[in-house]
Amino acid sequence: MLTGLAKHFEKNGLSFLDLVHDAGLAVEVLRGFEWSSPRGSKRGFTHRFVKVEDVVGLLAAFKRVGEVYGSLGSFIRESYAEHELDCEPMEGVLRDLLGVLRECGGRQPLVPKGAGSTLKRLKAYCGGGAYWA
Repeated sequence: MLTGLAKHFEKNGLSFLDLVHDAGLAVEVLRGFEWSSPRGSKRGFTHRFVKVEDVVGLLAAFKRVGEVYGSLGSFIRESYAEHELDCEPMEGVLRDLLGVLRECGGRQPLVPKGAGSTLKRLKAYCGGGAYWA
C-alpha cells in the first residue's frame, strides 16, 4: 500500500507537505490512490482500525505544529536539545512530540493518550521524510 502511495506522489508531483496543508487533497489522495496486493488491485488507504479521517486528523495536527513552531523540524531540534544528555534522547523527543500533537488536535488511534505507550504508530510516522527538515 505504501509503495502505491509513493508512486501516486511521484506520478502527481506531490509531497507530504501538500497533504499537510490541504485536507481536501489529503482525503482525495488517501481514498483514491491505487496499489497492488497479493489479492489483486486495490484503491485507497485501508487499515483494520485506522481510518482515512484519522490520518487526515494527524496531518492537521502536524500542520498546527508547523504553525506554532515554524516547522516540525524546528520542534524536533528544540526538543532534542532539551534531551540531548539523556540516556535515550529520542524517547524524550517522542514524548514531547506526542504531547504537542495532542495539544494540536491529534487523537487516537494514531496519537496515543499517554507517554507510557509503546508509541509504535507514532514512531512509524517519525521514521523520516522531508517534513523533518
